Amino acid sequence: MKIVNSEEMQLIDIKTQKEFEYPALLLMENAGINCYAYLKKNIFPIYGFDKTVFVCGKGNNGGDAFVMARHHFIDGFSGAIILMDTPHEGTAAATNFILCKNLGIKILNFNSDREEAVSLIKKSSLIIDGISGTGIKGSFTGIEAEVCEIINESSAFVCSLDVPSGIGDNYKSSHVCVTADLTITIGLPKISLYYPAARKHCGTIVFADAAFPPAYLKVQRKSDDSAKPDITLINKNILNKHIKLPAAWSHKNSRGHAAVFAGSKGKSGAAALCSKAALRSLAGVVTLFTDADVYTPLASSLSSIMVDIFDSAAAKNAVEKSECCVLGPGWGFEKEKEDFLEYLLESANKPLVIDADAITLLSAIIEKQKEKNKPFYNKNCIITPHPGEFARLTKSSTEEIMDNPVPLIKSFSEQTGIIVVLKSHVTWICNNHGKIAIFDSMNPGLATAGSGDILAGIIGGLLAYGLTPFEAAICGVVIHGNAGKKCHKRKGFFAAEDILEYIPIIIKDIKKQGKNAGKF
Repeated sequence: MKIVNSEEMQLIDIKTQKEFEYPALLLMENAGINCYAYLKKNIFPIYGFDKTVFVCGKGNNGGDAFVMARHHFIDGFSGAIILMDTPHEGTAAATNFILCKNLGIKILNFNSDREEAVSLIKKSSLIIDGISGTGIKGSFTGIEAEVCEIINESSAFVCSLDVPSGIGDNYKSSHVCVTADLTITIGLPKISLYYPAARKHCGTIVFADAAFPPAYLKVQRKSDDSAKPDITLINKNILNKHIKLPAAWSHKNSRGHAAVFAGSKGKSGAAALCSKAALRSLAGVVTLFTDADVYTPLASSLSSIMVDIFDSAAAKNAVEKSECCVLGPGWGFEKEKEDFLEYLLESANKPLVIDADAITLLSAIIEKQKEKNKPFYNKNCIITPHPGEFARLTKSSTEEIMDNPVPLIKSFSEQTGIIVVLKSHVTWICNNHGKIAIFDSMNPGLATAGSGDILAGIIGGLLAYGLTPFEAAICGVVIHGNAGKKCHKRKGFFAAEDILEYIPIIIKDIKKQGKNAGKF
């Protein structure tokens, strides 16, 4: 599903009205009815139909809330509208406001009826937030900021329309916004919902239709818009597009060989998790190269994985027999390892997954290349940093990355060729052509030590199996995320090794594909 910014969604709205002669009033009615239908089926039975407050601004989000308030009233339930500002005369929002007023729905103006309005918000069981949409510039101040604070302090269930008010394309973590339990976004998903800093304010995100023409929802960009990133929201369905399961006559060598470079004293667990994940992710053979300090316990416990002591000269020969390399989980920072990684980047021409300690080594290599005035570029490489690691790599701040990852991941990938898998509660994957895929994980169970080692292994297994680096990155993230969700559902909170058993369960549900499977 394509993701849009506020400008792109507004253009879809305008073109629908102009080219299809589709009245704005009808679009608003469709959006409001569909949002209300979702609440009527899923939320009102839990939180009750009465004690509902509709907090409305003067724009289209307020108009959608007016439609919902009208249908709520027609269904026989009492509720109140708290008005932040009167809609502009002649707009669809103004028409729906007049309809609510004529029906006799209780309407309070926050300016003139402040005390009663505050009391209603505090006593409500359900708040519909229609204060503002994605077009907001900067942070709320004054009355809007005050109302956001009152809503956030209430014990009510909060449903935001399109986006939580205060969140827009230019959102920063310092901005004031509503914190919602549920966001019903209309038309297409909005990019600001998935900024990591903003995502924590959105609750569950669901989609409502406003009956836009399907062709417009494909968001075809003009040739002069090539600088803009092409952003897609991905889910489990993407696996059926890119992965064809092994044929019945497959053998281990036909499924590919992954070489894993991981593990050092005190960090053998990371090596084991990564290697096991690769073997469960369609690779036919996995060889682990690890430090002598941890060779014996790993070799004796990893019965399905070949284990060898890391020696750069011997490893270079082994790399030639493998389809890909995974480097970094618990690996350490020795000079020999930095030199080996540099060799792989410059000479081996193998797909690489660079994680954890190897990201630090990569940073040093990139800096070394800059000093030599030799631009670094490797399009077969995938890095899997968390925001802190990526901040160090790009000499930025974690806050910048969490507020809006797009400029930094896009710039880094274009300059280096490297595919970035930015790990967080929302994972962003970006390639050097400006394609960005977003996976909305929101699973606290995955916030456990070793989870990232498993992700690196999954991506490595898919690379060995034959997926392209970008395919392996997006499918690896989806497999990891869905395995984590299934694990969390069945076990609650878990240790990283618990994820391993769910990787094959996610993969086995992939449907067989034709000869064109694997194209992105």
